[in-house]
Amino acid sequence: MDSSVLTVVSMLSILFGVGALYQSTKSYRQYRAVDGLTPETTLAAGDGGETTAVRGPVALEEPAVLERTPPEDAGIETNRAALVAWRVRRHVRTGSGKSGKSRWRTVDSGIAAGEFAIREHGRYVEIPAECLPGGVEGSFDPFADSNVHLGEPEHDVRLGKPRLVTKALERLRLIGKNGLLEDTTVSLSIGGTSASPDRYQATVIEDGEELTISGTVADSQADPDSVLEPANEGETALVGGRLDDGGSQLRRRALTQVGIGVIVLAIGLHLV
Repeated sequence: MDSSVLTVVSMLSILFGVGALYQSTKSYRQYRAVDGLTPETTLAAGDGGETTAVRGPVALEEPAVLERTPPEDAGIETNRAALVAWRVRRHVRTGSGKSGKSRWRTVDSGIAAGEFAIREHGRYVEIPAECLPGGVEGSFDPFADSNVHLGEPEHDVRLGKPRLVTKALERLRLIGKNGLLEDTTVSLSIGGTSASPDRYQATVIEDGEELTISGTVADSQADPDSVLEPANEGETALVGGRLDDGGSQLRRRALTQVGIGVIVLAIGLHLV
């Protein structure tokens, strides 16, 4: 095989191997967060104590209103949305020539929340906006914040046309939503200027879907409906989806990514 081809193959293998190992650290951090918010940490209502987290299906009162309208291709409907986590990613280049670097940067993001409660143990716990991560901030990335665990964005839409290389790697399941590197795209630059279009990414939590939010709720038999208060340490964790498996799926994903990453990286290093 031609040496230049071997060099390209080895560099791609190293790139994807390192990327898979990085993804595994994200999956493991999510697993640890979910493991810390399993149902065992939530106390039953009516025992005169306090809950350390609330978990259950969302009961929507007023849907979320987004300040930025999602692109039509995203197919996002907000009439039943209690919460919408979203961001816009842009590929940027810094420096020039061989010293230049490229990366994806979040240029706009946030969480849009409506009025909703969580139904748990026969009661409704109201969730004020200030109890949500980033609720008092102007803008933050809900998919990079250490206190938010909603998985990869459910909606991922390019704000422009993809390049041929990106399409090919997506077909090979190396990148993209179902690929080895789920949130990574290949970025092209021409003359120091990025040729990769911006991306709009979002996850919608609708009425009836499950959420787990850390906080403090004083139980009272006299008042079956309660209001969540921020956690004592001031940091609120938000986890989407059912936790019946205690995060085992995330743990398996992390182990799988480690295994694939080590194998692909070893192949790349062997070919160098």
